Amino acid sequence: MNSLDMGCIGQDQTMGIVFTGNNQLGGDGKVKLYTFSDEIPSESDAVWSSTVSGYWSGVLLHDVDLDGINDLIYGGWWLPVNIHLGNSDNFDTLSSYTSLTSSVVEAIQVADLDKDGMQDTLESFVVDERDNSVFWLKYPVEFINSVVVTDFGIGSGYYCYVPGKNWLSVDKEIVANGDTVYISYQYSNKGDIVISNWDSSIGNYIFYNDTTLTTISDHRKKEFDFRVYPNPAHNEAFVNFRQMGKSNVTISLCDLNGRPVRKSYNRNLPAGKHSVALNVNGLPEGLYLVKLTQGGFTKTKKIIIQ
Repeated sequence: MNSLDMGCIGQDQTMGIVFTGNNQLGGDGKVKLYTFSDEIPSESDAVWSSTVSGYWSGVLLHDVDLDGINDLIYGGWWLPVNIHLGNSDNFDTLSSYTSLTSSVVEAIQVADLDKDGMQDTLESFVVDERDNSVFWLKYPVEFINSVVVTDFGIGSGYYCYVPGKNWLSVDKEIVANGDTVYISYQYSNKGDIVISNWDSSIGNYIFYNDTTLTTISDHRKKEFDFRVYPNPAHNEAFVNFRQMGKSNVTISLCDLNGRPVRKSYNRNLPAGKHSVALNVNGLPEGLYLVKLTQGGFTKTKKIIIQ
């Protein structure tokens, strides 16, 4: 194990811990998730593991797409940064984002560095009979504006939070059953990713977010899909998809680390059905990824090349 992070997982907000492993010191080199619905057991099996092994290091749980479910961000030694979106249970098997750069990732953080996506919001919570003093917020916190317990505002000495996480804890001595806690805070729909790098010859990385996140309906998510055939493929494969409106489409054929192995297809296409040919001739046999980005949405599927 190299690094770990804790947070709520899936739609049920089950407490979980993610670990990064490495395959150079006897481990299997996978990123693993352990969840605890009740109490922490003496031992348990991982409920999710990455499909790719490596010398993984930095890891962070963060709600990247602001859907109320934590996503998984991790990197490794001379490996790219990957993002697996959270789903109803844990995380998607395939990464939704892979950086084109690799480095020796130490720590990962998400924050709106240029403050171009800051939003203000207010949430309220009623303290129940368990006298809860930890409150789970809808969005990752950039900054707390104010905290009010029933009719009294409290100072920062009576609460704590971690920037980039979606919780706030209030001194349990000042809340009681039936109190209403009002939390005014700032979050961002354009969080940037910051990577600290062990290799001083490269330096640290900043990945600026150039996409403003908006709410995506379940209906629109179901419409966004594509088909790859034949699969397995030998010399050529085809990507079939439907455009709901005019937008830019990018199709990339990548290895399992997300690195493109062929020049990406990039076109502005009108609404309708489309089919794009991928040249796979000459590639080594094995498992690859086809990544399609359409109108701000990205989806990845596996393809076997023989």
